[in-house]
Amino acid sequence: MFNFKGIRVIDCHIHIMGGADGIGILKKQKERYGYDKVNILSLEATGSLQNAKCLAFKLLSPGDYAFAGLSYKSDDDFLSQAKALYDLGFDGFKMIEGKPGPRKKIGIPLNAPVYDPFYSYCEENGIPVLLHAADPAVFWDESKAPSFAKESGWLYTDGTFLSKEEITQEVIGVLEKHKQLKLILAHFFFMSDDLKRAGDLLEEYPNLYYDITPGTEMYVDFAQDTAIARAFFEKYQDRIIFGTDNYDVDPQEEKEIKDVINSLMYSFLFDDKPFKAWDLELHGIGLSREFLEKILHKNFERITPLQGVDKAKVIDFIENALDHANKEEELKELSEIMALITEL
Repeated sequence: MFNFKGIRVIDCHIHIMGGADGIGILKKQKERYGYDKVNILSLEATGSLQNAKCLAFKLLSPGDYAFAGLSYKSDDDFLSQAKALYDLGFDGFKMIEGKPGPRKKIGIPLNAPVYDPFYSYCEENGIPVLLHAADPAVFWDESKAPSFAKESGWLYTDGTFLSKEEITQEVIGVLEKHKQLKLILAHFFFMSDDLKRAGDLLEEYPNLYYDITPGTEMYVDFAQDTAIARAFFEKYQDRIIFGTDNYDVDPQEEKEIKDVINSLMYSFLFDDKPFKAWDLELHGIGLSREFLEKILHKNFERITPLQGVDKAKVIDFIENALDHANKEEELKELSEIMALITEL
């Protein structure tokens, strides 16, 4: 779909929401957009059995990556979970725990001591953690929050959610305690409106990275002064990672939304000229090939060694997930995935 000029692309940030058919949809999306590899992120922390689905995707799509999520239904501590999941062949860990809704529900600060053994294990073994922390600032302002945020339950004005700055300080607390942790903050850490602070954090913490997975608000912010945005991307060319938030729900309307978002990101990175996405007036920064190579694949490859995955281990893991599934939908999805795997 896009002319990447021979540059390989790794999408570090995709999701699976459905069952067995979602695996095939995600593989087709990768082909449609011309991405060489993808990294599927588990949202196990939300209570669904996503680790099993992501592990199956990794087995059924050789060469792709998968990041596991921690479970809050398990009796195992976070360190034991991490060791077991990494041994299964996951390449890193995804934490949705910093998004205001899950952070409120789980009730554990990101920098709480209970997480320290997990962070230390990842730190000592060079395992990356991709963390969603906070959300766009406008989600805390009812007069400015977009309708989709309100409809999705992402309006944080009732006094029961942490503020954006409180969550930011929890992340800084993690970085202070675990300076060698390879931490990728999703969605540019929602700091596209404050590039000075975003840069100061990168200067302070040398193992910190940002992925540039939309929210589109970041690209609106970047368009306010493309010279400053370009200078930021060039200065921190080794610390920025490409992602899209592609996912497997794919009716025509959703497909068209994804097409716009993926096109937006291409235009922003490759073209130094104005462009439109929906009713948004945006502007590209037209990076050089050297910088594009790093952002589109080299940075992620450098910090994420790709692990192999063993079919027998995956089958055992999914069988265990089936034993613990308590929803008819989960049983159906896992059974369908198991059928796909056993056919290999």
